[in-house]
Amino acid sequence: MILAAQGDASQPSQQSIDDEIHEKTIPKEPQVEEESNPPPDQQLPFTITHVSFKEYLDRELDSQRQLIMVFISVFSAFNIILIIILGFNLLNILRQAERDLKNVEDIRCKAKEIVEEEIPQKMNEMINEGKKQIDEIVREGEKQLKLHQEKIKVIDELTTKMKPKEELSPVLMKEIERLVSEIVKTPADKQTANDYFLMALEAKDFNEKLKYYKKAIELKPDEAVYYNNRAIAYYNNKEYDLAIKDYNKAIELKTDYADAYNNRATAYDDKKEYDLAIKDYNKAIELKPTVATAYYNRGITYQNMEKYDLAIRDYNKAIELKTDYADAYFNRGTAYYDKKEYDLAIKDYNKAVELKPDDAAAYFNRGIAYYEKKEYDLAIKDYNKAIDLKTDYADAYYNRGLAYYNRKEYDLSNKDYNKAIELKPDDAAAYFNRGLAYYKQKEYDLAIKDYNGAIGLKPDEAKYYYYLSHIFSLQGKKSDALKYLEIAANKGFSDIKLAKTDKALDSIRDDPKFIEILEKIELNDLKQ
Repeated sequence: MILAAQGDASQPSQQSIDDEIHEKTIPKEPQVEEESNPPPDQQLPFTITHVSFKEYLDRELDSQRQLIMVFISVFSAFNIILIIILGFNLLNILRQAERDLKNVEDIRCKAKEIVEEEIPQKMNEMINEGKKQIDEIVREGEKQLKLHQEKIKVIDELTTKMKPKEELSPVLMKEIERLVSEIVKTPADKQTANDYFLMALEAKDFNEKLKYYKKAIELKPDEAVYYNNRAIAYYNNKEYDLAIKDYNKAIELKTDYADAYNNRATAYDDKKEYDLAIKDYNKAIELKPTVATAYYNRGITYQNMEKYDLAIRDYNKAIELKTDYADAYFNRGTAYYDKKEYDLAIKDYNKAVELKPDDAAAYFNRGIAYYEKKEYDLAIKDYNKAIDLKTDYADAYYNRGLAYYNRKEYDLSNKDYNKAIELKPDDAAAYFNRGLAYYKQKEYDLAIKDYNGAIGLKPDEAKYYYYLSHIFSLQGKKSDALKYLEIAANKGFSDIKLAKTDKALDSIRDDPKFIEILEKIELNDLKQ
């Protein structure tokens, strides 16, 4: 609250005017002494007067006495004038003190008036207003209580009609749930748009979130952030078109809404509409050029477009703006991995692990980079750490199984594939690779079973059929070997080099059907 500046109103100063009393003196006319001239020819006799020493001394003393008296008179007059001046000053001080005392008395009277009259009046008004509000709340509470009691009575009547152990019908259960929810519900007319918005943020259920966002928007339809956050809810529920629609509205209401552009871009990215995503990220960066997130997200889109150099450039910028951006190091590592620059990838994964030592994915990805470098021991070490941090990490078990397989430790490999399948029973690759391990152990029936399991989950994967043909040829089952080899070719198997050199197919190599299938495989290879 800003208070207006208040100045002290100055009252005109009252000055006391003392009339000066001038003593009017009447000047005395000088007395003219008449000349007494001697008569002509008559001279006054010249006489010498003799003065005694005593008389002389008396005269001197009288003269000194007169001087002293004059001095005393002058000094007394000066003191009298000084006393008069001091008296006037004292009189002025007394008059000013009298005026100040009068002002103090006025202030005291005003303060007394405020304390005795205005404050009690204001307090009474506040108390009365508070009583009115309390009375209103009590009346509303009594009204709600009565309503809830009526609803509880209805529930009691509904439930008491049931027989023992009888299950509620869906219709009856729905009605009871509705009544119960109304009992605990806050009166709608008491909620503000921001209340509903906060309730939406706190809600865990998607439909609850939508309900509260809808209420907030109905009460305040021009608030851009409500549309932005409802769009996030749609996005998290993978309803990308509805998310984009709400982001559009948020941007319409607030044209410089950088976060909405960034968020809409993520929706376009998930829809694989990468050009639109890049356009929105560009706008977000234009509006907020110092925010690392937009560069990071645009880097992901470039990476999805397989534009790895552009992705790395954006990750560099994100790291420049936020030097502890662990996810940016992680994703730059994946971009280097995709470029097969495994040492740079490992370097970035090292930094990601340093910044987020409890991030299982960073260890997992570094393990993959070590695997590609055929450093299986280091790969297994990283997979172990990933599994320690995330015990249900199915992909880590699967990849560790691959590392053990390449070390020819097939029992350990199969143990990991078993765990991967337990955690992800719909993972066709885990069945296939376990089949390969069984094949190496010459457990052909188990291998065939796993290949069929992989085909059941992913029937269009050509190599699964090829390796079934592979085993049937080793078992001397030529017709089955040719059958599955032809299916592999029809589904696009294109590794002509493997097909021509695979000794496991020697049992069918002289069959004319094999030559025909081989031509199909070669044609597939040419189409690549």
